[in-house]
Amino acid sequence: MPEEYNQHWRISGDNIRHNEDSDRVFDVKDHSMDEGAEVIVYDYTGGDNQQWEKKHVYVSAVMFTGNLFRLFVVALFYFKLHNSGIYQQQ
Repeated sequence: MPEEYNQHWRISGDNIRHNEDSDRVFDVKDHSMDEGAEVIVYDYTGGDNQQWEKKHVYVSAVMFTGNLFRLFVVALFYFKLHNSGIYQQQ
């Protein structure tokens, strides 16, 4: 299956930028502060609706097999728009 390059993103400072076109970023449509607001891809303007904070959530599990304990740790991330309650999961 060919790579879907339009789905490759990177974290750059406070922005989530497209890998191939770094002028395209995640943007909360119409500067909405409402919970569940639409997140779109838009040209970088530096607006508050394009500034994101990365937060970590860690999940762990212990599995016992034979005489061996195994600890699995999964790091999950979510993004919070600066100064809002809007979240976008990764």
